[in-house]
Amino acid sequence: GGARILVVGTGLVLGPLEDALGAKGFVCTQEAKPAHVLHTVQSDGPFGAIVFVGSRVPCVTSSVNALRVWESASCPSCTPVVYITDKGAVEVCYDAWLSGISAVAHHPFQAASFAESLSTFLEFGPCFPDPSSNPREDWSVPPGAATDGLGPLQIFRHPLLNPEQADVMCPVVLIVDDEVANRRLLTKILQRYPTFKRIFTLEDGSEVLPFLMERGFKVDLIILDERMRNVNGSVATAQLRAYEKEHGLKRIPVVAVTASEQACAPDHFSSAGMDGLMSKPLDAESVHSSLCEFLQFSREREAPNARFATGTMKMGSLTVFPTRNKGPARRNRDVSVSSCSGPLSGAAQVSRTSLTVGL
Repeated sequence: GGARILVVGTGLVLGPLEDALGAKGFVCTQEAKPAHVLHTVQSDGPFGAIVFVGSRVPCVTSSVNALRVWESASCPSCTPVVYITDKGAVEVCYDAWLSGISAVAHHPFQAASFAESLSTFLEFGPCFPDPSSNPREDWSVPPGAATDGLGPLQIFRHPLLNPEQADVMCPVVLIVDDEVANRRLLTKILQRYPTFKRIFTLEDGSEVLPFLMERGFKVDLIILDERMRNVNGSVATAQLRAYEKEHGLKRIPVVAVTASEQACAPDHFSSAGMDGLMSKPLDAESVHSSLCEFLQFSREREAPNARFATGTMKMGSLTVFPTRNKGPARRNRDVSVSSCSGPLSGAAQVSRTSLTVGL
């Protein structure tokens, strides 16, 4: 206790939280707006820790990134930063780590338990074991961003305090759409968050394979519009899957995007080798969390012993198709890549929580 804590945010949770921190001997300073944190630190710091409460993820991560940039140029040490949120772990964790946050706490929790955990964390510091000892094996928390639990705190074992490192840690996303407005909109939606900073765009399906060959197939996710002027999304995906099988390459996850009134049956997309579908108009609020969960799921289902449900499933605004043949690589000679129309139909849906992975 005794350290000065900058508490950032507004809401009903602030009162009990500040009372609990005060009972542990912390001295709290309040700042309502995340955008003002850097100025507050510069004018009234240093602080023993900064605690963000309930603010939106892009606001918090932008504020922390600006703080880390300033600290890397001006300070011999970095301020511990904790983010309290009611969002799910998949949705928040990787963004938090990339922005330089030290720990995350998922509300609700007992304020006294949080204060006790924060006191222990600041007194003893995080325990950083060898990242190979027990890393969390999922996309959203790679070994460098693995966490250790301390009460309600999830503390990053290896916090990413150098903003320059974040760029190379982000997944590479390729967006393919023949409408420039659509490419710009989806890019803008995704780049509000640290996770999706490495985005490339193309305007036709015919450009996909040449682009991937030029990059050595180092792309983590492809988002393809179905209706394009030259080569549509399903044709481009079928070409990609054939090439991957012929050359023994790792499967790149592909998500189709289609206007709802032009939607095809799921079998049209899955038979072409696509892994999921988003319908226009896109829900800006859920696209990010849906794709984060999908990327984690895509890594999980590549595990040798993974088992999956047989129906389609929903991940927010994303419909995910069941895994097709995971046997030896071979050419796919019977995929259907014709254009189609009509309402979505197909297998019964199952919930995300009904999957059993890695058994």
